[in-house]
Amino acid sequence: MQATTVRAKDIRLRPTGYGILFGAVAAAMTLGSLNYNNNLGLLLAFLLSGMALASLLHTRRNLTGLQILAATARPVFAGETAVYELLVWAEALPGRSVSFSFQESQAVCQDLIDRLPRRLSLRVPANRRGRQDPGPLRLETRYPLGLFRSAARVSLDVRCLVYPKPVAGAFAAAENQARSGSEGGKEVAGMDDFKGLLPYLPGDPLERIYWKAFSRGQGLQIKQFSGTADALIVIDWNSIQAAGVEHKLSLLCDAVLKAHRFNLVYGLNLPGKSIPPAAGNTHRQGCLKALALFGTAPLPS
Repeated sequence: MQATTVRAKDIRLRPTGYGILFGAVAAAMTLGSLNYNNNLGLLLAFLLSGMALASLLHTRRNLTGLQILAATARPVFAGETAVYELLVWAEALPGRSVSFSFQESQAVCQDLIDRLPRRLSLRVPANRRGRQDPGPLRLETRYPLGLFRSAARVSLDVRCLVYPKPVAGAFAAAENQARSGSEGGKEVAGMDDFKGLLPYLPGDPLERIYWKAFSRGQGLQIKQFSGTADALIVIDWNSIQAAGVEHKLSLLCDAVLKAHRFNLVYGLNLPGKSIPPAAGNTHRQGCLKALALFGTAPLPS
């Protein structure tokens, strides 16, 4: 996403309950001092009014120029909590006691006074699968005296991918042996025969790391295995006997997780979409994403 800056015209300023009470007291002091010709009372009333005016200006400027540099969210399963990571920075003026929140999250208060980006985490319940839109980000401050509330709403181009909630089922009911004739015995990544060593890359399964080579100072390497297509399994939508689309997706999600945990080479067949057999974290994420977005409308281009 592109950096988003809070502009002065985006800020809404209102008095708080204490601010209204403060104004009423200052007005009463002014009227009383005028009625009794009390110059000291007028001086105190004007001093308090000046403090309120200075507080108004500082409260408004406290949000001006704040930047949201980045916003990300890692995928979660339905029923878990989505964590939105924000990188915020005070571009011009330091921001003090600024609270950040989404509609369904608790507010996080932060001081932005050292001219360095700060990382914030906002937690939003993820109750349904699909793309979760947390809504606009709300920024609010009452600094310095709490007499006024300055607030702004910022629209962020960030969504969290929510996978179906896995429901345990019979794994055998969700697997089909791939026909060897259709693949012609093509060799694919599997767990049948040891093939060699490859340099470790982020995302590779930790259980395949060859620790003996690492202890000899040869760096991180993973063991590569090969298999044939007649050992593949296909997790198929039609093989799941369950009522309801969401329950079917939950059973398929559990089957994908089990296949990945057992280091199997597996594919996924859904109505209108088919993912060829493969293995690894990237393939697992692709299958879970297909389950999460099944039947949902694509994002507008």
